[in-house]
Amino acid sequence: MRHRILLALLGAMIFWGSIPAEPARAQEPEALADLSALDSLLNIRVSAAAKYNQTTREAPAAVTVLTAEEIEHFGYGTLGEALANQPGFYASYDRNYFYLGVRGFSRPTDYNNRVLLLLDGHPMNENIYESAFLETTLGLSTDMFERVEIVRGPGSALYGSNAMLAVINVVTKRGGSIDGVSTRAEYGSFTHRQGTALMGREFAGGVDVSVMATWRDANGQDLYFAEFDDPVTNNGVSEGLDWDQDYGVHAKVGYRGFTLALLGTSRKKGIPTAPWEVNFNDDAAETIDERSYAELKFERDLGVDKHVRIRAYHDRYSYDGFYPYEPSDGGMWADASDGRWSGGEAQLRWDVSPAHRIIFGGELRRDHRADYRWRNEEGDAFTGDWPFTTYSAFAQNESQITSTLALTLGIRVDRYSDQGTPVSPRGAVVYHVTPSSTIKLLYGQAFRAPHRYESHYEEEDWFKVNPNLRPERIRTLELLWQQRVSRAVAGSVSLYSYRIKDLIDETVDPADDLGTFENVEQVNALGAEAALTARFPFGVSAYASYAFQHAKVPDTDELLSNCPKHLLRVGATYEFFDKVTAAAQISYDHQRGTVWGTTTDSFWLANITISTRELLRHFKASFSVRNVFDAYYETPGGWEHIQNGIPQNGRTYRLSLTAKM
Repeated sequence: MRHRILLALLGAMIFWGSIPAEPARAQEPEALADLSALDSLLNIRVSAAAKYNQTTREAPAAVTVLTAEEIEHFGYGTLGEALANQPGFYASYDRNYFYLGVRGFSRPTDYNNRVLLLLDGHPMNENIYESAFLETTLGLSTDMFERVEIVRGPGSALYGSNAMLAVINVVTKRGGSIDGVSTRAEYGSFTHRQGTALMGREFAGGVDVSVMATWRDANGQDLYFAEFDDPVTNNGVSEGLDWDQDYGVHAKVGYRGFTLALLGTSRKKGIPTAPWEVNFNDDAAETIDERSYAELKFERDLGVDKHVRIRAYHDRYSYDGFYPYEPSDGGMWADASDGRWSGGEAQLRWDVSPAHRIIFGGELRRDHRADYRWRNEEGDAFTGDWPFTTYSAFAQNESQITSTLALTLGIRVDRYSDQGTPVSPRGAVVYHVTPSSTIKLLYGQAFRAPHRYESHYEEEDWFKVNPNLRPERIRTLELLWQQRVSRAVAGSVSLYSYRIKDLIDETVDPADDLGTFENVEQVNALGAEAALTARFPFGVSAYASYAFQHAKVPDTDELLSNCPKHLLRVGATYEFFDKVTAAAQISYDHQRGTVWGTTTDSFWLANITISTRELLRHFKASFSVRNVFDAYYETPGGWEHIQNGIPQNGRTYRLSLTAKM
């Protein structure tokens, strides 16, 4: 029945798209005499939803914008921490990698490969495991962020693989907005130390230069795991293994439509949880992730009705993991990956008429190197390199049916040299009911191609390749209502349904008892999200959101593992003395199932941040306390852990001082 509804919807969209458009584009809401703080937020233009700038009201998607001011006021130290406080988003942390859950879906140890991360529009998912790094693994400080654009739902119609649940675009600051040199020093719990420097300026003639660098080091904490509570394993205490070190450099130079961007990051992390049955409390367990890219982009108007954008890029990712075992089990084992890829993309935006816009483009990407190695002191147990090529083409048609009704239809085709040709359509109807009320009906399909490890890893007498492995696919239908309640308050309500087919899981083939990856499951999900945002003129801002999410395998009564049924997020800021801002947050996560059939408890968290504007002309300070009431809570781990749940941080604090010259 649901498929018939979706097909009927798509047919209606195609019919509407064939109707001749009226000669006028959608009208903006009635202008107020002076823009309020809420207007400034709602009128921020985002590019991730359609590959060009639009307001969140115009965008053919469910979009949230997180501003630099909000990041500063709430004391978000990492991108992952900021995202975990957004409607319908939640986090898991296995003391090595950070995992983002979206709308009830977060698979064990998936490395965020069903979310697409962009940095200034540049895809950041690497080419071995297709992971998106959102925490310290990203290697960037939130001081660098101008805004974060969060697009919920399928994004493959524009971006291809991995954009199944959300597209997240981090927009970094331009040199003109930095306008000088800014440095920040931070100290916090568990000997957390961080230094960040931002340098930028827009010079005469239009040259804009920004350079941003950060370094972080934390000793971490000693952790107790009841599952290892034995004198042989240090009574379950992991000592000094929770350390975390990372650094990153990002630079941009812009001139007359050209932008050159460079990135280099590195992160090393100790592993305190003894995954994959490694020796417990062994300080040799660690992982190293490094990421870099260079991109040259050019965009320019071609007359009054056309705009062209071209980019060329080269990316690299490397990983090393060290896992100590007993000598009888091979001693020190290590795995490593090295990925390198280059490509180019061209896009043309053409306003055929005042009410009709077409966007089309193509991308060619060559993955020169995509290897994985597994070895110990005696030599390689497995080694493989699987280069591949991807050809992509996409098109999007936007028609203004009336002054208040817009239709968007899009499609993308990705041709893999070794994995078939996924096709990803999308459709959106955006209806401005009144100048303060908008309804959106959204449909989209997306996919995730099997990553290199899933499609090629094999080991004699243990694991084999599945030549019939297919891409995962998702179909999403969403109804979104956005409402301007008053001059100071805006809200939204979203109802959505999605179905994931051909979900890839590791299984055992009963014919030969060998492990393999197979398309084994289907997931059906229903959910609702409601959010309110307020910006009052007397120095108070606030937000509140609630999410209900119900994702499960068909014909079962249990939710997916790591799917909290209810999420609540509430926060407020108050500015006083024109210099100081106090911010408080409260969040609630419902219980979650683990891969071992147990359940982690529900939990409440509270955070407080006090920050200042510039004091004594050049300085400002911030003090944050996370988990104010020192609540004990756990989040689910993966199959590699014997722990039912992984303990999270108790009460922590951070103090920072920023100087600007």
